[in-house]
Amino acid sequence: MPRWLYLLPLNFVIVSFLVFAAIFLLMIKRSRDKNRKADPLSIIAIFIQALAFAIAWTIGLIIASIVYYLGTVMRVRSEEKLLREQFGSQYEEYAREVPALIPIRLR
Repeated sequence: MPRWLYLLPLNFVIVSFLVFAAIFLLMIKRSRDKNRKADPLSIIAIFIQALAFAIAWTIGLIIASIVYYLGTVMRVRSEEKLLREQFGSQYEEYAREVPALIPIRLR
């Protein structure tokens, strides 16, 4: 898989953040236009939209984190299986001393 493909989700996040930030700033500018009468409901609407946006991003981040964690666990299990087949007892000793997800020697 090409390396640039790994950055594709990050590009979507950045672009969508910039689009929504521009919309938010445009709505604030429109609500403060001197030709228009100040409308507190429009500021409340902007706040509610920003809050809904933040909640949606949080939910998306939680779901993405869960998917990433499950994928990592699956990858670690398959790698450990291959390492046990290839190195045998040497890897068994190493696996007893070092955790699988964060490989730092604890002893």
